[in-house]
Amino acid sequence: IDVSITNHSDRVRRLLVTYAVELALDVDRVESQLHIETQIDSESGALIARNSYHNSRPELAVFLQVLAAERSLTGSRKSFLGRNGTWQMPVGLLADQLDNQVGAGLDPCGAIQSRLTIDPNSQQTVRFLLGFGEDLAHALRLLQKFRIPC
Repeated sequence: IDVSITNHSDRVRRLLVTYAVELALDVDRVESQLHIETQIDSESGALIARNSYHNSRPELAVFLQVLAAERSLTGSRKSFLGRNGTWQMPVGLLADQLDNQVGAGLDPCGAIQSRLTIDPNSQQTVRFLLGFGEDLAHALRLLQKFRIPC
């Protein structure tokens, strides 16, 4: 997904652009949430999610990435939405950055964001990637293949 933002004003604008997804990795999010493990790929900085307990696809790996120099992410639904939070107004959007919380045993989600500085009368495009590989190695190859920013 490419997001293009134009600054039509005569002053510099700073903003955060965020992409967030539910992570089910099975038929039902509620049933699978305890089995989804998230991690940050050390090379690309992408969020990786896997469900080793999936009945038919335990090796499947999902990735979420933003092609930007400055990024933060979270694999925690509680961290992003907040306690009793909603997708309409997640508390993660009120912070300066996401907390990079990942691991097993979380109520998982995927959220990644980038900080943009847009000069007066100029435009910037940021690219978000959401995909999956047949296994972790395949997902990492796809991330490498599509790593070219806008």
